[in-house]
Amino acid sequence: MIINPLQIGPCALDEAAGLLKALESAATERGAAMGDRDEAAAILEGRAKALGESRELHSLSAQRRALIRATFEGPQALPQLANPFESIATRYAADEPEALELGYSDSGNDGVMEYFALYLPRAYYGDRYGIYLHASRLVNMAAGAGLDLAGGLTPAVGVHEAFHAFVEEAMSSDDYAAHRDTHTDSYCLWEEAAANRAAADWCRDPRSSAGATQAARDALMKALLVTRAQGGPPGYGDWELVERDYAAVVPRALSRKRCAAAINAGDWALAVGDILTSPEAERLATFRSLDLWVGMNTRFLSPGERVVPVYLDLVPWGR
Repeated sequence: MIINPLQIGPCALDEAAGLLKALESAATERGAAMGDRDEAAAILEGRAKALGESRELHSLSAQRRALIRATFEGPQALPQLANPFESIATRYAADEPEALELGYSDSGNDGVMEYFALYLPRAYYGDRYGIYLHASRLVNMAAGAGLDLAGGLTPAVGVHEAFHAFVEEAMSSDDYAAHRDTHTDSYCLWEEAAANRAAADWCRDPRSSAGATQAARDALMKALLVTRAQGGPPGYGDWELVERDYAAVVPRALSRKRCAAAINAGDWALAVGDILTSPEAERLATFRSLDLWVGMNTRFLSPGERVVPVYLDLVPWGR
């Protein structure tokens, strides 16, 4: 289902990328970008309707696990398949919500990923939570920089925002609320650095869709992941200082309010030491964050997997 024609979703990441590709193709055919959001919405209307009518809302991996279990235990073992987006579908089945006016960054493409997308936390937005992609900015960025929109740019931005969803999942509700309250007027330097490190890991992986060649992957990183040495902003530009165990270290560091200053080797070492000297139960729970992130990210990037709702946002078209 599509809950609003100007904020198309909830989608899996590949579905949102496919809709962006349709806008890109339409612009190529006409030789110019879409004039306004209504024109863009009209182009996607048929595709969005078909998407809402034909897709399965539960994840493909849940289907496979259920069928494997039924093979060994018989059809009576088939569970009711989990539907991660069911509450959204139920809530808005007969009541189309108003489109949200979201506060994307106005900084331009200077290394701030929230210029292209936002993650709205479940704790604050309820059924409207998820990743919102600024459609016109992504289409224009791909065209201007010669990037692969569906296979490169969109997933790279998506992984960054998926890390924010992971942080909310990994932290307790009280710790997450306290963390958000600390950053009401600013972004978290550690969280944005780690989210960019996650995007960089995906871009550098030759198995990803970031590009068939090293040059293509490098071009994507140059466009999105500006380091501090290259003029990138604090936090976002510090991703090179983030160590590979960031999925375990960062949520705990945020819970301990260690994120006031930009990431540096000394503070990172202290954050790791805090984990290693904690009681065993806490230490093991922290280490499980690594598995949680790997699982979330792998499924998020897999076609048809419903992990975090993704919306194609046409509301701020051209802004």
